[in-house]
Amino acid sequence: MAAVGPRGRPEQDPIDTCALLTTEPNDLLAPIHNRMPVILDPKDYDLWLDPDVQEVSRLKPLLRPYALEQMTYYPVNLRVNNPKHDDPLCIEPLTEQRSGLF
Repeated sequence: MAAVGPRGRPEQDPIDTCALLTTEPNDLLAPIHNRMPVILDPKDYDLWLDPDVQEVSRLKPLLRPYALEQMTYYPVNLRVNNPKHDDPLCIEPLTEQRSGLF
């Protein structure tokens, strides 16, 4: 007999998923795109991951642009735009000598 979950539906194996939350960009990334990933400050990890914290008013302030002073950026190879490419070339800084796509 199958286990029954919420609303009387049969339980299924868990599905591993994730979600990427975005926010408005900070001043460093605004010239590149109109949004950026939410990046949590390490001091906020425990609050974000606490399953007992359900109040939106406590979590919403964490969904802000990350401090630009804590970030750097550099151009990378365009291969990063293709999900078939999963290798170190995707994140290596692009130089004039290495400006080819592949």
